[in-house]
Amino acid sequence: MPTTITTRLLAVTLVFSTLGCASYFSPALLDSRIVTPISRDSRVLSIKEPMVWYDTNPPKVGILFPAGDYPLVAEDSEYLFYSAPKDIEMRTFSNGNLTEKRASPGGMFIAKSSFSTEPAGAYVDEGGNSFLRIWRLGREFLDMRGSKWELSE
Repeated sequence: MPTTITTRLLAVTLVFSTLGCASYFSPALLDSRIVTPISRDSRVLSIKEPMVWYDTNPPKVGILFPAGDYPLVAEDSEYLFYSAPKDIEMRTFSNGNLTEKRASPGGMFIAKSSFSTEPAGAYVDEGGNSFLRIWRLGREFLDMRGSKWELSE
């Protein structure tokens, strides 16, 4: 498991690599959350095939969510956190070409409220009870429920 400093540097690199163009909405974010572990819950988010999300076309940064079952592992007041079956992969591009890939333990978060401005996204595990939200997913992701991913109740 990477140290908190390594995880933070990875996330900061992801965010700053998107700052070259301020005229578009960047899905990257840095938001550390103190979470409460959940141990006796059977809810699972299932991704049917790997999902890759990019910031722009051509991309500057991207993120890959591996296929598989993501068990619910933690929550805070706004989000439920589901742990990926394998590390999530952050990617950096230059002129449309992949320049760097880094994998980190983490997963997906889903907002508890359907009115959230950040309904879903990616987080990396900072260790202890701290998760760092690093990527926003919006309505497009939610609309894929049933076809690309499922959420058990």
